Amino acid sequence: MPGILWTGRIGFFKKLLLNLNGMIAWISGNMKDTEIMKKDIKSAYNGDRSADVENYDTYGQGHYELVANTLLEEISISGKVVLDVGCGTGISTFKLLERNARKVYATDLSEYMVGVLREKLETAGYPPNVAEASVGDAENLPFEDDVFDVAISSMVFGMVPNQEKMIREMARVVKPGGIVAISTHGPTHYAELSDAVFGAIPKRYMLGRRILYWPRGREEMQRFFRAAGLSEVKVNQAIWKDEFQSSDDMYEFIASSTGNFYASFISDKVIDSVLREIRRYFVDRKIQTITLDVVYAYGKKADR
Repeated sequence: MPGILWTGRIGFFKKLLLNLNGMIAWISGNMKDTEIMKKDIKSAYNGDRSADVENYDTYGQGHYELVANTLLEEISISGKVVLDVGCGTGISTFKLLERNARKVYATDLSEYMVGVLREKLETAGYPPNVAEASVGDAENLPFEDDVFDVAISSMVFGMVPNQEKMIREMARVVKPGGIVAISTHGPTHYAELSDAVFGAIPKRYMLGRRILYWPRGREEMQRFFRAAGLSEVKVNQAIWKDEFQSSDDMYEFIASSTGNFYASFISDKVIDSVLREIRRYFVDRKIQTITLDVVYAYGKKADR
């Protein structure tokens, strides 16, 4: 079940408003319908509301490669059959292939993202017996039990409504002794973005709807992994700053990688004005630095 209260860092009054809105969403039943939440996120990353997602690789490649490389440093991949959950355009998928995975199965909720990855795999010459991509739901993975040596997910977990279920699903599909590894948004991740978005979105359009984003800290990830029956749980955290050449460049990165996500529930009547306001927020304040806060969690499925 998704959390009611806001789990990221933000100003006191904005957090109070978000938490009040979350409680309204819970009472009204909006938060209990996770299928609608997932539909909104899927629509966002299909580019249904904005074409910004088409620039995902252009602006996000370096950032997501860094996170994927860090996640995979702790895992042996060579010769393994690996599942990449929430693969997006395949940035982490290609990192697995570079590490000589025997086969990579990549899955994502967005048909658009999967289509981009399929084209990239074909262009790179990877045949289906080495890598294949399909549409799938992280909360209901379309695979049998005990199939994979490793299941990873890089920077998707924070946008999954039922996070505990996602981890249980990843644990279910790995073999006994297999590894589950997740990188996710920590509490201060994109703090500047959160402040801008919640300042720019007209509050009447937020009423009764929770922002579909659940960052998590180290302790929470430890608890989630243990609750899924995983052992030898290890959780790391890295916090750093990314500097952009201009405020506009920073906005383009945000809009292409996350903008579609928060824009998914904004009314068509105001979406253009809200996105302009968010851009203006960064430009007027000359904000060119953004906080990255990534939590890396690992666990092992018990041997039988």
